[in-house]
Amino acid sequence: MNKSSCYFFICLVLMMVLSSSPLVNSKVVCPPFEAYAPCSCGEYFYQQGTILLNCAFLNINDSQASDILDIFLTTPDVSPLWDLDLSRNQLNRIPAQINSFPQLKKVYLNNNNITSIDAGALRFTDAANPAQHLWLYNNPMTTIAPGAFIGKTQFIFS
Repeated sequence: MNKSSCYFFICLVLMMVLSSSPLVNSKVVCPPFEAYAPCSCGEYFYQQGTILLNCAFLNINDSQASDILDIFLTTPDVSPLWDLDLSRNQLNRIPAQINSFPQLKKVYLNNNNITSIDAGALRFTDAANPAQHLWLYNNPMTTIAPGAFIGKTQFIFS
């Protein structure tokens, strides 16, 4: 067996082993792509069986973000949303649907146009499954209502 054949064989075996691994071959269910385009949906690398919804840098406005999140809430059998990236868009407010994803751990809302946060806008009350991080920096924040943040999480302002 020559060197290139050996290399090909090793690569083939490695691909077969990795594709049979539950960490690589787990199945997540996203809604049909047309429903949430131009965002991307895929498995969150660090939490098998959960979704990363990436809508960063897409000039999405409040209405579009709301429509996209509604799709993830209303499509049957969609895998749990773990990581939501809405950074660097045109959001003026916190999407109300954020409170409807019980397994949501990471929320990126930085670099938008959010000026205020209403009472109860960010409720992470599941003690067994609290959000871990919420990025809100680089927003022209002027008002944060009492009770805007409920639950345990790490908020990142700047």
